[in-house]
Amino acid sequence: MTEWLVLSIVGLILLSQSTYLFLHARKHGHLYWFWGIVGLIQAPIPLIVYFLLIRKVYRNWNMSLLKQVFLLLFKFSHFLFLFSLLLSWYSVISWKITIVFLIIHGIFLLGLLICLILERIKEKEEDDRNDYRNY
Repeated sequence: MTEWLVLSIVGLILLSQSTYLFLHARKHGHLYWFWGIVGLIQAPIPLIVYFLLIRKVYRNWNMSLLKQVFLLLFKFSHFLFLFSLLLSWYSVISWKITIVFLIIHGIFLLGLLICLILERIKEKEEDDRNDYRNY
């Protein structure tokens, strides 16, 4: 009984995601059949890829907000890494889990650095635009 319930919920999620991707991609002139079929395969990766790579929703994000999100995720992953290091030291968990948390920690650090670099580039372009010595 529970297997049918889980399968029906998963099927409903995949079908609704596929329908949304199909209609949204057709409305905006993208490969709507491709996104409809890909949306049936798995969730939520096609939805994330569609909005980040195709629709580019991150262009409207405030860079300081994005930097704060990455900083929060970085601090949380730092805590998880240190906690897993402590637990693996006392053989409560495997060292593999600690390595996974270290990789996640590194990814969030890289995201934070990219946000800082993009913010600095934006400030530099704004300073160059407002520099009156170029006139």
